[in-house]
Amino acid sequence: MFTEDLGAFFDVASGFAVVATAGGASFPVIYDAHPEAVGGFVETVGPECRARSSDVAALDHGSQISVQGEGLFAVTGKQPDGTGITVLQLRRA
Repeated sequence: MFTEDLGAFFDVASGFAVVATAGGASFPVIYDAHPEAVGGFVETVGPECRARSSDVAALDHGSQISVQGEGLFAVTGKQPDGTGITVLQLRRA
């Protein structure tokens, strides 16, 4: 098991993270608003966030998550990477 301290990556005060809220709990995430291209030969990619796997263990497809400064989203995909980080694919709710 990967045992790196992920705190520096998810530091809200001086790092890249913002606060997200889901299921009554707040936790830091790294939000990425991928552009969504429709039509042509470009695949559509939507917004996503990365979080500690332990913080988002209870979230499932369809769960609601509010990301600070970005709004309310529904979880459309959940991909743990095996290092303690999970990528949540999102769509605006």
